[in-house]
Amino acid sequence: MKINHALVLLIMIMLIEARVKLLLLPFTKNTTLELEACQPTIDKIKSETGIDVIVEFAGTSISNDYLSFVSSLLTFKDVEYDILSLDIIWPGQFSEHFVDLTNKIPKELLDLHLQAIVENDNVNQKQIAVPLFVDYGVLFYRTDLLQKYNYTSPPQTWDEMHNMLATILPKERASTNPDLYGFSGNYLGYEGLTCTFVQWLYSIRSSVVSSEIIALDKTVKIVSEEAIKLLDMFSKWITRDSFTPIASLLWNKADLTNKWLQGNLVFMLNWPAAAGATRGSPLKTSFGVSPLPGSVPGKSGAALGGYQLAVSKYSKNIDDSVKVLRYFLSPEFQKERAIKVGYLPSVKNLYFDKDVCNALGYCDVYQNLQVVARPSSQTSPRYLQVSANIFGWVNKILGGTVSAEAGLRNMTVDIQKSMNTFRLPSASVPVEILYSGIALASIGILVTILFAAAMFKLQKHEVFVAASPLFLSFYLFGALLAFVGLLVFNLNLKVASSCNATLWLFSIGCLTLFTAMVIKNWRIQKVFQTSSKLKVGSVTPVKMVIYIGSWVAVNVIILLCFLFSNGGYQMMDVEVNSHIWNICGMQNQTTWLFILMCPICLTLLFGIFISFGTRNVWSKFNESKHIMMAIYTFTLSIIILIPLVLTSSLPSTQHLLINLVANCSLLLVISINFLPKLLVVYSKTPLNEGPMETGIKKSTAGSSVVNSQRGDERNSQEKQAEYCTHCQHCIANQKK
Repeated sequence: MKINHALVLLIMIMLIEARVKLLLLPFTKNTTLELEACQPTIDKIKSETGIDVIVEFAGTSISNDYLSFVSSLLTFKDVEYDILSLDIIWPGQFSEHFVDLTNKIPKELLDLHLQAIVENDNVNQKQIAVPLFVDYGVLFYRTDLLQKYNYTSPPQTWDEMHNMLATILPKERASTNPDLYGFSGNYLGYEGLTCTFVQWLYSIRSSVVSSEIIALDKTVKIVSEEAIKLLDMFSKWITRDSFTPIASLLWNKADLTNKWLQGNLVFMLNWPAAAGATRGSPLKTSFGVSPLPGSVPGKSGAALGGYQLAVSKYSKNIDDSVKVLRYFLSPEFQKERAIKVGYLPSVKNLYFDKDVCNALGYCDVYQNLQVVARPSSQTSPRYLQVSANIFGWVNKILGGTVSAEAGLRNMTVDIQKSMNTFRLPSASVPVEILYSGIALASIGILVTILFAAAMFKLQKHEVFVAASPLFLSFYLFGALLAFVGLLVFNLNLKVASSCNATLWLFSIGCLTLFTAMVIKNWRIQKVFQTSSKLKVGSVTPVKMVIYIGSWVAVNVIILLCFLFSNGGYQMMDVEVNSHIWNICGMQNQTTWLFILMCPICLTLLFGIFISFGTRNVWSKFNESKHIMMAIYTFTLSIIILIPLVLTSSLPSTQHLLINLVANCSLLLVISINFLPKLLVVYSKTPLNEGPMETGIKKSTAGSSVVNSQRGDERNSQEKQAEYCTHCQHCIANQKK
């Protein structure tokens, strides 16, 4: 019993016929004629494979409405239709919904067809569709008018067309037809204008390499001197020369054809279908068809149009659908449709077929067209936006509302934005500013080395002994690190490690320099604020190194936290004034800048506090005033530098000012601390010579206060004398 059921089921399955359903856009009003053209191939498929092919026409003949219908079918993964007809620009947009035919259609079969259309249907190395029929942009011309003015052939170049129109139009308007215009095409802001633009640019191409307006890597190649010149000419034909009616900017395809059929155009850029309409008009014996002119004779352009067939991924009959496509790619199928319906075949050899050429006409033209596809595959899935950018700007250029150059440049930017490939032009700090920064940093390094050499030579002189060579060594070491950091800053290496090296060198260098100064001033303050006798060596070299090293270590810990927790400095692209600057940047900039500045700012604030207490002590040798001036100078530079670092509106100016402020302030700081010593050495002024100033201000408030102040003055003078004695003691020990 079970065996009988299985046998019945098997018989039922075998009786079910294979079926493939094809959806076509009704390309002609007479769909019956189109079905008749398909029927011989459908019958052949049935007899040879047993596959029943059902052809169904969409309920609209309007391309945009059909696009919406196809989009809905694919979005909802509809399984009703196995094969869909597609406009030539749609494969890229819907590639994810169709079967890859690369290994399913024999290569020798595809090689029979026009290579440009096969390549157009190949998206990301996948053969998404195959050609059903093709269309080309061609030039229609009035043979009667050209012969009347002794022109034996249509124009070969755009300049030649210009000269023809300049001759024909004035005379014809004056004598025969005042409504006559010279040239027009699909100028309305829609897909037809994109076709017009693509073939215009192809007709003036400089080489095969530059023929694609958008390359496979999405590089846009539209702006050129030749393109600007050509678009400017077409615009002037409308706005200045009256070769083209301004109303053409609003004509649809039917309006354009009607204007031609009325005899009011000398030349027309249109699709071959207009030839059929012309044969039934008064112009039937007065027109010809040729390739478009170009920049030079022999160069032309013909926009590729037509429809394709693709197998839906959601079909339940993918294998059978692929078999059907193989039959539809045959020369026999395309020949039948060319003869009966007038479709231009994609099979190249059919343009040499006598029967096909008798039906179509102008095979000699179609054989030699220089075909160019629109950039639909390169820009998928955003071609519709790209095309809108193209025809929108071309319409404006032709109407004269924007210059050809500005329009093409704006078009390029909009296309790049549509493809998400837009990049602002890059900018960088001018080399002059970098060289000036390198020069300033190099001067700083040289001056620091010279001061170090002088100190080494004069280290036993009483002035340098009193100032402590160890303190001075820290000054110079810190300054040297900071200047090297500024040098790295100006090398502009465009790597994050360079940015971080600048930060570390400058930060540690400045902190070392000013920590040593503050400790030195603090020691002076201790001498003049304590009532006890000075303890010689109270701030020993070991203690000084510990103090400076500890504070620098805190800074290093902060820098390490910045590097590992926040990623340190990174190279960032920043948009400034419509340019991209690749500069050093950081995450959480304001917060981290505050943290990074804390050590040096606290050091400077403490230094200012100490300097206020020692502002009036005898400064000829104890350096208090020099240190105070240095701290005040650098504090002012920090106040200037912080907003400069935070501001990036003018990167070049910012870079220049940072260089000037940082380098000059550091130069001033070390000069303040070393030049007076050198002047004293070479002027041979004795160590203990000079006025004995006090840190106590005089007052007339009362005798008791005056007496108290006098006591303080005597005490201060004793401290100063004691400090000088200490210095002399150090000198004596140094000499021993």
